[in-house]
Amino acid sequence: MHALVWTLLLTHVPGDWLAWGFSAHRWVNEAAIHALPDPLHEFFKSHQSWLVEHAVDADRRKHTVEGEDVKHYIDLDRYGQDQTQLKAVFPCGWQEAVENWGEDVVRENGIGPWNAIWTYRKLVDAFASLDSALILRHAADLGHYIGDLHVPLHTTENYNGQLTGQTGIHGLWETEVPERQISRYNLADVKMQPARDVSDWVWGIVFESHAAVDSVLRFERELNVAWGDRPTYAYVERGRVQQRLRAPDFVDAYAEALNMQVERRMRNSVSRVAGAWWWAWVEAGEPDLTAIMTKSLPEVSPWKRFKMWLLGS
Repeated sequence: MHALVWTLLLTHVPGDWLAWGFSAHRWVNEAAIHALPDPLHEFFKSHQSWLVEHAVDADRRKHTVEGEDVKHYIDLDRYGQDQTQLKAVFPCGWQEAVENWGEDVVRENGIGPWNAIWTYRKLVDAFASLDSALILRHAADLGHYIGDLHVPLHTTENYNGQLTGQTGIHGLWETEVPERQISRYNLADVKMQPARDVSDWVWGIVFESHAAVDSVLRFERELNVAWGDRPTYAYVERGRVQQRLRAPDFVDAYAEALNMQVERRMRNSVSRVAGAWWWAWVEAGEPDLTAIMTKSLPEVSPWKRFKMWLLGS
């Protein structure tokens, strides 16, 4: 019975769970491992399959764990309409934000940056305790959250183009484009960017992404006009099913209009994920990982694995 529930849940995942696309999150985590220097590269490489597989755990929790969904984004435009206004209040610590706007409002607007910082701190503690299971769990989640903050539409109230008549643009930008274009992307020679001042570093990523929102929306709008009477949607095979998605030639034209913007954001994700992992290890005192290098994670039953995923524990 338990195994059946597990199987059904994993084979009926709604399409809107696929932030950055399941594949893209896995590509980012895998490439980030190879961007690390030793000794961290050696440790993470020994657990590569686990880190890649679990790169999407945070998305799997979004519709089942209360409060998980707001950890993946922040609607910056609810705090101000231009960079000058926003930079007058951010970076901002969690307590200061709660005092300024109230916790309900802050959570409703998304807590992505703060959550990334909290997850980073958990990873520092895990390194300090030399707990391999916790290191890998928090590293996988941190990779996911940092990756999401590199998506421009994770920084705006108009996250799916619903306010500008462009509904569906979220999946187009972060899933359909990279899945169509990944063979052209170069994620192999990315240099790590250490997260020395974590708060400023995370908020810098958010502002960088938010600055690209206009182009993400504008190029799709202009392309729709130029497309004329040609179909912009088609039934596309994804895995074992066919889904109604943007037509492949429309996706390619949008990617060309963006001038490889999605690839740049993915490369930046790889650089920053590796940098966050590295600096968490440095901040933990650069502990010797030799003793846990090849330590296997304990085998768990499918039902227990489901409960761990469900509860985020």
